[in-house]
Amino acid sequence: MDKRTILAFVLISAVILYMNTSHYRKMAGLPEPGQKRTEQVVEADASSMPATPAEENGILPGDTLRTMAATPVAAPEEAALNTAPVTHLPFEGTPQPERTLTVDTDLYTARFSTRGAQLRSFELKGLKSYYGTSVSLIDGFQSNLNPAFNLDGLNINGAEIDFMPVPDTDLVLTGDETAQLAFRFTDDEGRVMEKVFTFNGSTYGIEMGLHVGGLKERLRNAAYTLGWEIPLQVTELDTLQDATYSEAVVMVGSEVQNFSLGMKKESLGESFKGNLGWITVRNKYFAASVVPQGRSATAVDVFAQRLNPGAAKHVPGYSWTMEMPLQNSEEINDRFLLFLGPLTV
Repeated sequence: MDKRTILAFVLISAVILYMNTSHYRKMAGLPEPGQKRTEQVVEADASSMPATPAEENGILPGDTLRTMAATPVAAPEEAALNTAPVTHLPFEGTPQPERTLTVDTDLYTARFSTRGAQLRSFELKGLKSYYGTSVSLIDGFQSNLNPAFNLDGLNINGAEIDFMPVPDTDLVLTGDETAQLAFRFTDDEGRVMEKVFTFNGSTYGIEMGLHVGGLKERLRNAAYTLGWEIPLQVTELDTLQDATYSEAVVMVGSEVQNFSLGMKKESLGESFKGNLGWITVRNKYFAASVVPQGRSATAVDVFAQRLNPGAAKHVPGYSWTMEMPLQNSEEINDRFLLFLGPLTV
């Protein structure tokens, strides 16, 4: 992790913290705190054969009457189906048992699943929750960091793919040590999807490289998406404390845009368009940020919902989908910086 990467996360944290001050809220006119792919199935109906003539059933002149079962004959269409080679949809493979790999550093313990190559948990070291256990930021049941795209009309979602980890082992890093963990999938026709995570034992930042290639079809819709469902869990015993500060923050051009569910709504959504530098979801003390590298996203759809309808104390959850423009119709190659950790680093 180079100095520019660390500086980027420090600046993001500084911007978010400043936006929480009374001075900023007064200037901005804000109130103070407190106030699985669908497969197309084609059914082929074999044409019924006409009745077999008696003489073709072995009833011949002068012979003893005998009966013979007619041998079924497949219709031409059915015969073609039976002899055709078995084909699979793009990025379809044999389902594999889900496995988890652990990356342990001085600052956190991250667990990645081979199903979708996504985070299952992210626990911070040296910080205790209100239960006295390590602070856990990730809900393992939510989809995260999954690309989705369209191949000639077929929608592909990386969350449904079983990847092969390289290396297929847990990683332990101390100090400034660095290491990579790759997740790769190749289908029978050579299509490839790969995520490569790079870790540094002394920072909360993680680099993620994304590659999709070997395609036989063309990428459509001029863009692909990267999504994250509810990046942060509640970390405060008094959930109202988290709810008061919880929001999504998006850098649009040179302006910082805030999006908050508030205390009265059950759900709310908003789209941000333009040159999008980064998106952060935060609560009182922690943040989950994604920063595209080398180029900008063109849109981010943010959705917020109340996770405990009817409860006395509000618990909001924020999800987002980032739209990345395609550089060509043949492959995807992008890099992102991820940050999961305390706002003060």
